Amino acid sequence: MGELLRSVALGRCWLVANLIVAFLAPSAWTPSAEAQPVEDPAVLAPAPREGDVVIWYRVQQGDTLERITENLLGTHRLWEENHRLNPFLSDPNRLRIGQWLRVIESRPNAERFAEVRDLSGEVQALLFPSNTKEAELGDRLEERDGVQTAQSSSTQLLFDDESSLEIGESSLVFLEVVDETLTGIRREMIEIRRGQAEVSTRSRSSRQNREIEIRIGGAKARPEVGPDGRAQTRARRAEGGGAQVMVYTGASVVEAAGESVDVPEGMGSSVPETGPPSPPEKLLSAPRLEAPGSGAVLPYANPDFQWSAVDGAQSYTLELCADPSCVQLLLRRAGLETPRWDSAEALPQGAAHWRVTAVSDSGLDGYPARARPLTVDSPDVDLEAPVVVARVVGAGRVLPAEGASKSALLGPGGGLTLAAKDDVSKVQEIRYRWNQGVWVTLTTEWESQIFRPQASAAGGGSQSLELLAVDHRGRISEPVVLELQVDTQEPPAPTPRWTLPES
Repeated sequence: MGELLRSVALGRCWLVANLIVAFLAPSAWTPSAEAQPVEDPAVLAPAPREGDVVIWYRVQQGDTLERITENLLGTHRLWEENHRLNPFLSDPNRLRIGQWLRVIESRPNAERFAEVRDLSGEVQALLFPSNTKEAELGDRLEERDGVQTAQSSSTQLLFDDESSLEIGESSLVFLEVVDETLTGIRREMIEIRRGQAEVSTRSRSSRQNREIEIRIGGAKARPEVGPDGRAQTRARRAEGGGAQVMVYTGASVVEAAGESVDVPEGMGSSVPETGPPSPPEKLLSAPRLEAPGSGAVLPYANPDFQWSAVDGAQSYTLELCADPSCVQLLLRRAGLETPRWDSAEALPQGAAHWRVTAVSDSGLDGYPARARPLTVDSPDVDLEAPVVVARVVGAGRVLPAEGASKSALLGPGGGLTLAAKDDVSKVQEIRYRWNQGVWVTLTTEWESQIFRPQASAAGGGSQSLELLAVDHRGRISEPVVLELQVDTQEPPAPTPRWTLPES
């Protein structure tokens, strides 16, 4: 009996001594493999993520699972994964001093890269340290790699978190840093040395803000997702130096010269070469596209583009693209001063989409118009206006011309027929009017129609007939003005004249 009491007393002393050590210990202690404690067999069941280094940790006074995670990994955001490794914990904020937990001590960064997803025109991949090659779909770009685009060329890079980077024409862009933090936040550091790039990102949680930092000279822009988890920011290196940042979705923080501004959705900021960013200003609205019509099939390769004017616009930028999102650029014309562009050059043959963006005095792009489809169905360029002529039919003859005017003497039943042609886009309509009255438009069967003087001229006198031809491109012919006289005495012989010139 005495031996038993002596053993119990010694056991209590050992327990008290261990509790004192646990209370006074300044840091956690990791026991050997043989001494690893197990409060419940289930604690060994959950497997950590591949690559994670997991250790045993002994709870100290004031510890919570978030605090332990913060101390080991530099962030509290992985506490849920530590909770998963210890399923017996009912409350991660109420831990017992001396309790043993399995926690993540370190996590390696995952391999990060950007993939070339779309290409249009001449695009080069600049591979660190000194290799340059023609970019191809599927190319993987890593840290310090870059992309260079020629005029009327573009590309899109896709990161594995579904963030994308659209690089416009005549641009030079580098991926300065591409990494992943311990918490799984993706960060892409992008430097725009020339031209422009547009970042689009999606996030399931608002905690993943500022995933991408864009550097433009001495300025920085950090896009932030909005309530819908999306962010879309366009940044450009200005030709005269400085930068422009436009926020279409989400928000962005723009920094330069030691100052920063918060730029909300629908606004932008311009940054001078050596100064701080300007206060946010509202982006201009999208123009309304007018011509060519949506889905137009053009029998010529140089259409005339027209759109509505936008208040506050200093200029316009027109883009022709192979896709409705305008990622695959075919042609871009910036600095258009009027809401119209008459293309004298041949556009690429085939299906395409076009859109227009208004640009403010500060150089900020407004919202692009929704791209409208069209099809260029011919390689031919239409540079000439159509031609229209009249011919005498029945009783009548052409009178000698007096200067530039044309006249005819018509007998009873005599009249005029029309002929018109356009070598490329073809004639779309004929317009005519009597005696400077109201214009009348004919879209079909004008060649079979006979134009006779109105009844008021049946007893003599003259009447004027004006004629115009309009082709499908919108070009208008030189007006033809005819003075018609009616001879009721002696019907003149028919003399058809004013024939169309040979092609």
